Amino acid sequence: MIIKVSLLCENNSLGVLEMKEHPERIGILGGGQLGLMLCKALQQLGVKVSVYDPTPDCPCASIADYFAEGSFSDHQAILGFASDIEILTFEFENISSETLIAIEKIKKIHPSPAVLYISQDRIREKGYLNSIDIPTAKWREINTLSDLTSGVDALGVPSILKTSSMGYDGRGQIRLSSSEPAYLKECLDRFEGRAAVLEQWVPFIQEFSLIGARDSRGNMSFWDPFVNHHENHILESTLYPGFIPPKSAELALSMGKKIMESMNVVGLLTIEFFLLPDGRVLVNELAPRPHNSGHITIEASETSQFYQLALILTGRPLGSVGVIKPGAMINLLGDLWLGSKGEPDWNTASGIPGVFLHLYGKKTPKNGRKMGHLTFLHQDPCEALVALRTLKQRLSN
Repeated sequence: MIIKVSLLCENNSLGVLEMKEHPERIGILGGGQLGLMLCKALQQLGVKVSVYDPTPDCPCASIADYFAEGSFSDHQAILGFASDIEILTFEFENISSETLIAIEKIKKIHPSPAVLYISQDRIREKGYLNSIDIPTAKWREINTLSDLTSGVDALGVPSILKTSSMGYDGRGQIRLSSSEPAYLKECLDRFEGRAAVLEQWVPFIQEFSLIGARDSRGNMSFWDPFVNHHENHILESTLYPGFIPPKSAELALSMGKKIMESMNVVGLLTIEFFLLPDGRVLVNELAPRPHNSGHITIEASETSQFYQLALILTGRPLGSVGVIKPGAMINLLGDLWLGSKGEPDWNTASGIPGVFLHLYGKKTPKNGRKMGHLTFLHQDPCEALVALRTLKQRLSN
C-alpha cells in the first residue's frame, strides 16, 4: 500500500511524496532457528525476507525469499546485502557493530547498532547497567593475571570467569574453584589473551527471563516471566508463565522498562535475571533479539515473540501478549540424535493433545547443538515439564 503525502517544495510548488506504509523487504543477519521462525512470521504479513548467513544449508536457506551466503566478518558483502532491503535486523549478537553503524547511515536497523554494541560485550553491558542503577552480580574487568588475582581476592571463590565477548551457551566460561596462583594462571591462559569478566557467584534460587517488546513510538509490552533451567550452561527447559513472587516480578518489570527506554530499543530485548532468596533480582545478561525461552509463546501466547517482532519491523501496532494456556518447553539437542544413533522416533510425540514438535532442519546433530524443541500446553507447567522429560527419554529409546 502506498500513502501519498503532500508537501511544499522549495519553489513553493506542491509536490507529492510517496511513502510505503509497510516495508516490502526485510533483511535478517543470521539464518539459524531464530531467523527461521522470524522469517515465517514476516512472511505471514506478506513481507519478502532476505537472509544472510555463512552456512548454505542453514535453517533459513530453504524458506527465505532471497538467501545470501557470506561471512559475518565480510564488511563489504554485508553492505551489499543490505542495499536491497528496507529494514535490517539480526538473530544473534556476534556481528560487527561497526558494519551495522555503516549500514545505519542508509538503512533502518532494529534494534540499533548502539543496542547491539552494548549487549555484545559483557564489560560494556555490565558497566552500562550499573551506570543506570540496574543491579548485577559484583564483577571485575580482567585483562591480566594481576587483575584476576585481585578480583578473586575481592569476590572470593567460587566465582565465574567469562570471556567479555563471543560467548554463548556456556562457551568461554570457567567456574573458578580455587585461588591458587598456578590454577588461576592456567584458567586465564585458556582465554588466550582475550578480555574477560570475573563475576561473584550468586546464590540464586531461580533463573528467569523477561522478554519485552518496544516499537518505534515507544509503546512497550512484556510477556509474563519465563522460569528457566540450564544444564551445562545451555537452556534445558522453560516454564511459562513461571511463578515469580509478585514483588520480585514487579521489580523485574520496572527494571525491564527502564533498560528498554534508556537504550531506546526498537524490537525485542530479553533480560535474564537471578532471583535471590530475599526476593531481590539481579540482571545477568541482555539479548536484543528473540530468545530460546520465548519459543513457548508460539503456542502459549496470543502473540508469539517472533510475530511481535515482525509487527514492530513492519510498523504495525503491538499484539496482545496474554497467556492462552500455560505450559512448558524443552530443548532437543544433538545429543538426542547421537544417543539414539540416528533420527529419534518422532511418531512417539505425534498425536498427543497439547504437544507441539518443532524441528529446525539442521543437517548435522552435534553435542549441545539446538536441533528443535517440544512444547506441551497444560494447566500446570510443572506437570507439563515432567511429561516432556519423560517423552524426551522415550524419543531416544
